[in-house]
Amino acid sequence: MTRRRVFRISSNDFKIKMMFGAALGIFVVSPFIYGNTPHNDEWGFFWFIKPLVLIPLSGAVGGALYYLSTRYLQHILPKWLLMGMGTLLLAVSIWIGAILGLNGTYWN
Repeated sequence: MTRRRVFRISSNDFKIKMMFGAALGIFVVSPFIYGNTPHNDEWGFFWFIKPLVLIPLSGAVGGALYYLSTRYLQHILPKWLLMGMGTLLLAVSIWIGAILGLNGTYWN
């Protein structure tokens, strides 16, 4: 008797959701980075690297959570609830990434 894998991750869909989350993170952080100067002189000229790394990374994690929540809970919950839950997970992930990325560089 062979075991069949129940959960399969479609790599293309997974990558698309992660790239969408990262792009959304860059879109959110861009006005803070390109429109202003740093408020903390300890970081010097390269103060913008921390937010540009952390926020898209957290957006990619949020995109992965969106994919996993909508994909693997589709037999348990209704689709509208899954979309709302996935969107909430993505928004919270980008929000936490923005707090971590801008803390100490843009905000003191």
